[in-house]
Amino acid sequence: MTSAARIVLSDCRLALNEFKNALEQSTFETIRIRWLTCLTLLRAVGHVLQKVDEAKYNSNEKEKAKNLHGLRKKDKIFEQFIEAERNLMLKQYKHHLKYDEKIKKEGGDYLCTEDGTRLVTESGDFLITETKEWIQKNITKIDGHKKDYKPDEIIQEAIEWWEKELDKADKISN
Repeated sequence: MTSAARIVLSDCRLALNEFKNALEQSTFETIRIRWLTCLTLLRAVGHVLQKVDEAKYNSNEKEKAKNLHGLRKKDKIFEQFIEAERNLMLKQYKHHLKYDEKIKKEGGDYLCTEDGTRLVTESGDFLITETKEWIQKNITKIDGHKKDYKPDEIIQEAIEWWEKELDKADKISN
């Protein structure tokens, strides 16, 4: 029975909702922190499954769980997203969340003087604010698993993947 891992997965669903809210209402810094929260919880599901839930199995069940664990680690979403992105954030504090710079230049709000003159940098680029509306529309996850993908969708996909994996683990102990 995967009761502890399912609690972590439930918390991950709540974190995904907070991440979606951050995409709609917050600064990039808050988005980044919510992204880290989701990644950490996604990875914690596997740790808790192995260290807590599967620790209760008998020796035959533990062997089956070990085999499942080996297959799980090779799955593309685990290897290229859950593990890789979590490690990138926790070990280097880097991430693959990006804005589409072309859209930013076309769709951002220009900073202007009172008479409507657009402000520019020394290099001649317009100064643009990052409004909440275009942050939500234009933030993408690039590199790794599913390039140019909406980050909330890939987290949802990972949650659904874990749900199926926990169902498989539950069958071992039944």
